[in-house]
Amino acid sequence: MSQIEKLQIEGIRSYREPAVIEFFTPLTLIVGSNGAGKTTIIEALNYITTGDMPPNSKGAAFVFDPKVAGETEVKGQVKLMLKDIGGHRVIATRSLVSTQKVKKLECKSLENVIRRYLNQEWQSVSSKCADINKEMISCLGVSKPVLDCVIFCHQEDSLWPLSEGKVLKTKFDDIFAATRYIKALEAIRKFRKEQTTEVKKFKTELDYLKANKDKADEIAENMEKTLKRLEEAQQQVDDIKTSMTPVESRLKDLSRVQQTLNELERNLDIHLSNKKSLVEMNEDIAGKITNFFQGSKQELEKFVREFGSKVKDKETQLMEVEETVRIKDREFSQLTSKKNTILVNHGKLQQEAERHKLNIEQRNSMIIEQSKTFQFKGFDAPPFSSGKVMQFMETTKEMYQKMIKDGKDSKQVFQERIDSVQSKIDDIKKTLYQYEETIRIKTNLLGENQRKLRQVGQDLSNVDASAKKLQRTEKELNAAEKELQDTKASGNVGEWKTGLEKSQKEKRQIETELTRLREEQQAMHLNSTTQAKLDMSRKQKEAKEDAIQKVMDRHDEELRSLFGSSGPTDTIRSRVSGFVKEKRSELKGANINIQKLKQQQSSKQAEQRMTLD
Repeated sequence: MSQIEKLQIEGIRSYREPAVIEFFTPLTLIVGSNGAGKTTIIEALNYITTGDMPPNSKGAAFVFDPKVAGETEVKGQVKLMLKDIGGHRVIATRSLVSTQKVKKLECKSLENVIRRYLNQEWQSVSSKCADINKEMISCLGVSKPVLDCVIFCHQEDSLWPLSEGKVLKTKFDDIFAATRYIKALEAIRKFRKEQTTEVKKFKTELDYLKANKDKADEIAENMEKTLKRLEEAQQQVDDIKTSMTPVESRLKDLSRVQQTLNELERNLDIHLSNKKSLVEMNEDIAGKITNFFQGSKQELEKFVREFGSKVKDKETQLMEVEETVRIKDREFSQLTSKKNTILVNHGKLQQEAERHKLNIEQRNSMIIEQSKTFQFKGFDAPPFSSGKVMQFMETTKEMYQKMIKDGKDSKQVFQERIDSVQSKIDDIKKTLYQYEETIRIKTNLLGENQRKLRQVGQDLSNVDASAKKLQRTEKELNAAEKELQDTKASGNVGEWKTGLEKSQKEKRQIETELTRLREEQQAMHLNSTTQAKLDMSRKQKEAKEDAIQKVMDRHDEELRSLFGSSGPTDTIRSRVSGFVKEKRSELKGANINIQKLKQQQSSKQAEQRMTLD
């Protein structure tokens, strides 16, 4: 049975420094307040065994934050010591690196290694050579769904048994590998169906095969009968051959005699043909000879032998002369070839000499030109010796090295200037942006103030209209008083007295309204600065409300995940206050537990590191 012994975490979540935990048998309890790192241990175990990151994490949140560390790159590592199902000690290591880019965090996995202690030595397997996830599952003897959903189940997924039916079925199918067995059953059913079809086909073929077998048996029986008849006929043939043996022997003898006769006839024809040729040759030679040899046959034979000897001597001399001629021809050919080669080489040497002369002239002109350009002394007029040329090359080389050095120094100086200018440009751009933003705000405030001034002007116009109305009313009042006097004079005092009181009441109301409007006009003139500040405050309030709305829109998904819905700002404020109050309480308890754990850890940390090493 496999067994987990030790776990080392470094650069993961809040574990910036290496931390080691030793697991006891048969049970290890990990207790602590919220934020103590219990879930991180479970996440690290799940990551080292299955290679999966925690839920709702893209990897960057799993590694220690580079911003908190004050670095652009932070490396994390999880190391696990265990015993596999065979009882062999295994150490698995997974490493990550989190890099702070300009706009985002980027996390990538480094090389993973598994070390096994087999046959009194450690053997390593890298992720470049094997699938580390499969190797870990093989070492633990437990499937990946069991590790994810049962043994190292994350607290955010711990309520999966209460999920919907479809999700729950999928989880159980993964845990019990039901999908594999279902596929196996489907494969068996498919195979059974195929085999049933094959059986039907074989039964059909079997009927034909039976008919063919019966016919084959019949044919075999006929063949046996035919073979018996053939053997009987062969026996008769053998008997006939035995009786014909003496006849064949006699025929062979007669054939040999016939062959001998044919050979003799052929030789006779050849001899007759040779005789005829010799006779014709003799007659031809006799016709050509004018002087016949006057001597005996012996003298003729002697003369023939001497003549043959002379002919051989002449032939020998002729062969020697021909050999001499061949030798001379061969020597002539070789000399001709050498002559052609020499002529070709002579032409090449002439061309090379001319080219060399041209190169020397070009070199001399180049030396003079470069000497004038770089003010080298002693190279005014050609020709230049080899030592002079070497001196020019050394001088040129020193000048080139000096120019390279000066170029590097100038490049560095210009680069520093460019960096300085670029820094100033960035500062100017930043200042320009601030000025533009200030101008935009001032422009908006100016437009708002102009609108307010137009409104105040309109109100003042209304006040002037009210004043004119008051003047008309006073005129009407004077006319009414005059009419009243006339009426009094005429005797209708009671009726017009009532009208007068009504007009006086309207006059008092109009005077009161006029006084109020004048006070408002004066207050507007006196509080124009306050009004401008108020408008600016309103503008800032609207901008802040827009910013708050943008922040709420950007974090709408997170708010919904935390509070169930985004809702209005005041509701969220109350929810956040409650949430913060609750988390502060949890944080206080977690800090107490962290202090306890730190006290326990400080006493065991040195021993655990020494044991792990």
